[in-house]
Amino acid sequence: IAYGSGLYLPLISHEHIWGVIGIYHFPTTLYKNNTLTLLKLMLTQVAMAIERQHLVDEHHQLALETEKEKMRANLLRAVSHD
Repeated sequence: IAYGSGLYLPLISHEHIWGVIGIYHFPTTLYKNNTLTLLKLMLTQVAMAIERQHLVDEHHQLALETEKEKMRANLLRAVSHD
């Protein structure tokens, strides 16, 4: 979407909007269809990378919570056993 002196394109992956990229250009600049297609493909790849990192971070956080819960349960078992 062109607005003023910028071209703004969303970072979308699996129907989730991760952000918006703004590209400065002169108001008289015209983009060819293949240029816009290339930009959209690149932004799709960026959005997928962001989503992949988000999923890795979530998985890591869940693994930490699981380990924390195991340690807590082991501590309670050890204390109650003594």
